[in-house]
Amino acid sequence: KIYGTQKISYRYLIAQIVRIDDDLNLIVKKWETFKVARQLSFNNWTNDSDDGVSSITTPTVD
Repeated sequence: KIYGTQKISYRYLIAQIVRIDDDLNLIVKKWETFKVARQLSFNNWTNDSDDGVSSITTPTVD
């Protein structure tokens, strides 16, 4: 449960793995990520019901 107003920052990486070599190194064909962290913003309601509203924003995080 999330109570109160909170912002959670996150980053992620998407990669297409082609194969793994003999030394267990991943061979990646292409990858994508975001330089700016994304944020999940929650309102003052608890999130234990469908009435709570959350939004996803993309501001710059220092």
